[in-house]
Amino acid sequence: MGACYHAGKYTVEGLSDALRLELKRFGIDVVLIEPGSIQTDWGAIAAGKLRAASSPGPYGEQADASATSLE
Repeated sequence: MGACYHAGKYTVEGLSDALRLELKRFGIDVVLIEPGSIQTDWGAIAAGKLRAASSPGPYGEQADASATSLE
């Protein structure tokens, strides 16, 4: 349900780690900034979309549990 989203975020982290090692000898620092949580309506919005997209199918129970934790 969130694999593509999380894979995309990890891609940036993995690329940053690789570039950090490759570019160190040139004196180039690679820094990845990952901000922490902030209070927004994102959780409720995501929960609603998750339920709408997944509830009628085989992932319904898992989607509902994930949506509840997002809320």
